[in-house]
Amino acid sequence: MKLTKRQKSFIEKLLDIYLEIQEPIHYSMVAEQLNLSKYTAYDMLRLLEEKGYVESVYETRSEGPGRASVLFQPTQKAKETFKELARSEEHTSEL
Repeated sequence: MKLTKRQKSFIEKLLDIYLEIQEPIHYSMVAEQLNLSKYTAYDMLRLLEEKGYVESVYETRSEGPGRASVLFQPTQKAKETFKELARSEEHTSEL
């Protein structure tokens, strides 16, 4: 499946945050970084999960009751896609 420009932007931001903090990310953090609503970010991350670029992880609190938080992390497919894009951009700028 081909990625739209917006989807690439989401994956890129997710990869940036993930590399910085080295753990799964809450969708609200992605929303904040992209200046979007958390609902928009959540929907996009779910779409990217369907396409195989993102996976969700559920985290439960160690203390007391409560719902699990859904966190997201890039898949190997996302990492490989952006390595390929970076290489193709390097070749384009050399021309």
